[in-house]
Amino acid sequence: MPSLWDHIVGSDSKIKQQRNYSKENTKVLEGLQRGENGIEENPLYQAGNDWLMKLLSGDTSVFEQPLIDQFNEEIAPGIAERFGGGQSKSSSAMNQTLAHAGSTLSSQIAKIRGDLMNQASSQALQYAQQPYSNQLNAFNIKPYENVEKPGVTGFLPTIANEAAHNIGKNMFGGGGGGGNPGDIEKLAAVAG
Repeated sequence: MPSLWDHIVGSDSKIKQQRNYSKENTKVLEGLQRGENGIEENPLYQAGNDWLMKLLSGDTSVFEQPLIDQFNEEIAPGIAERFGGGQSKSSSAMNQTLAHAGSTLSSQIAKIRGDLMNQASSQALQYAQQPYSNQLNAFNIKPYENVEKPGVTGFLPTIANEAAHNIGKNMFGGGGGGGNPGDIEKLAAVAG
């Protein structure tokens, strides 16, 4: 708000920095811009990153073990039962069938492992980029903005401007250029 003095003599426009966010949000944003307070400290981010690193290292036991357990507890006994109720465990056909089922299981597990590692590698790249992406996005958010506070045309400059205009008008014969031809010579003599 302009002061009384500004209204009398006038004031120039001023640029003022204005906060766009609360102090707490501004501190968090400035921390992100400095690389602090990042997503890396979030427990969910850490857990996801640990999970992906585990998969990338080839540890897919969480997915493999249930398949192996199912094979040992359901599929293998089912095959043995089909070949004589489990009494002729040395049957060549039963052994071939078990070997084929085991080979199929191994192939399925290898495919699952490869798929999981492939998916984990692309997700791991996204995870690795996320903190930097967050930091770059934080740089596009400005915690402050410059706001122009317009100046005030004061009372005295307005009067002075009006007086100068009237003096010029009276001295040179109004705004129409109809003054006395000798006025310009008089003005030149005074100035020179």
